[in-house]
Amino acid sequence: MTVTKNRVVWGLLATVLLVPLSGCMIAADLINPDFWGQIGIDSALISQPEGTIIVVFNNQTSTTAYFQAFVLPDATDVTRNSRNLAAQVNGGDLRNEVIDCPIELIAPGSLASDYSINTVGATLTVVDDQQTATTVQVEYDTALALQEGVAFQCGDVIEIRLSQTGAAEAEDQFLLTMSVIPGQ
Repeated sequence: MTVTKNRVVWGLLATVLLVPLSGCMIAADLINPDFWGQIGIDSALISQPEGTIIVVFNNQTSTTAYFQAFVLPDATDVTRNSRNLAAQVNGGDLRNEVIDCPIELIAPGSLASDYSINTVGATLTVVDDQQTATTVQVEYDTALALQEGVAFQCGDVIEIRLSQTGAAEAEDQFLLTMSVIPGQ
């Protein structure tokens, strides 16, 4: 038993002495995300971006609107920590929500319990000249969703804007757009 303890002690002592003598190469390789990719481990699993993304819901109409959006930390797995966002925003006003990184995809709309995508990004009630109320649902083409690294990065501000392009009685008179305001 003493011989085994001595071997362990000498092994640990040799490791402690040899690592500093070999320089920082081993430690640097363990921190370097490229190293993980070379041995077949996805570097995104090792180093996650830290910080936040601010999602701003900007209602540029004169009517209160109910906004919906969803965020995906992993665009390849919708079931992993996906999140729906919702905000009621008065006409001419805005609201924001702060989201922790990592986020890989942001889009107006919502995810159902079966993770199917509902493309309605804003709902509002408009009143015509005859005082008839109509509920209008404004859809967004989710193919235009913003992807991290391509369209935005952690630290950016994502604006989801609802604007009115014509008479309020028709659904096609409202438009949802997304834009990125780069962070610092």
